[in-house]
Amino acid sequence: LVLNSLYWSAAVTRSVETDQKASSIDTFSSKPYWFNNYTEIYVRLVAKNYSDVIIGQFFAHSHKDDFRLQMFEPETSITARSFVLLAPAISPVYHNNPAFRLVSLDTDQQSLADYTQYYMDLVMATQFSNPVWQVDYTFSKKYPSKNTLINAERIYELNEQLINQTSDTFWNGYAFSRETNYQPMPYNRFTLYCGMRFVDFQNFQKCTQKYSVPGG
Repeated sequence: LVLNSLYWSAAVTRSVETDQKASSIDTFSSKPYWFNNYTEIYVRLVAKNYSDVIIGQFFAHSHKDDFRLQMFEPETSITARSFVLLAPAISPVYHNNPAFRLVSLDTDQQSLADYTQYYMDLVMATQFSNPVWQVDYTFSKKYPSKNTLINAERIYELNEQLINQTSDTFWNGYAFSRETNYQPMPYNRFTLYCGMRFVDFQNFQKCTQKYSVPGG
């Protein structure tokens, strides 16, 4: 079933590429995809073979506001990259405020331009029996960059900023947003950094061993 899904994904993406269009991938799970061999095949497809066609991947299920890099040959100078946007959930059952986002596209460049996220403060809504949706943040304002698009290089830059020793701006914004402004759960800064950076367990494990200081 997994191999059939991969072959189907490759066939559809080739068709899109032939038509000179762009595409996105929408899936329900944010966990490591399959066993390592299947994950490697998938990352090769999205990060190397069709990175010029797939403008973004939209994942869910973790109920967290998060990001993932997918890097083919991540330890070389010719690293090919793709990325995933993990959306928070309307359901609040995983220690999160309900949230959703509106994504905008740059149709000329066939790329993701920005998104604005909205959330409901459950504590306030419950206390006053008055659910109110409000703006959480806009990606371009929360994570400013010279790069005006949301692409693999932009998410790579965001990931690098999480362990910036001279500025906690990105880290503070990211850490609090994971639960969409609900009370943050205990976390390990470097585990989150490594989890965003590596989707395969072997490289993730190497990363957490390199950055072994707990907390954050």
